[in-house]
Amino acid sequence: MTSLIRRAALVAAIATAGLTPPDIAHAAAHTPAEMPCPDGKVCAWTMPYGKGEQVVYDQWEAAGFIDPPVSSVQNRTEESWCFYSRPLFSVLGENRRINPGETVESLGFRAQSAHRAGCRRS
Repeated sequence: MTSLIRRAALVAAIATAGLTPPDIAHAAAHTPAEMPCPDGKVCAWTMPYGKGEQVVYDQWEAAGFIDPPVSSVQNRTEESWCFYSRPLFSVLGENRRINPGETVESLGFRAQSAHRAGCRRS
């Protein structure tokens, strides 16, 4: 019973201080609307959730080297794109397909290359 009272007091103290777990704070603070990208473009940001430096790609066929690497992407084109964790579209690392109209707040890796169409298989 004493430990239950202590837990309740801790939860109340955290709520009073306005603290939230980081994943809840991120989910509430960032929406695709806060990651603006023009129609017909692919936009990428150097940090998750559309933060950091924004890069807007216009008529971009492929980028074998993305510097600095990007962590979040919005695809406002009519084609799928594939982002790779390694340069030159290497299948040795991770990759992620971004469908038309899709916003990815966090790729889960820092992309170093990208191209139109589906992802290459190993």
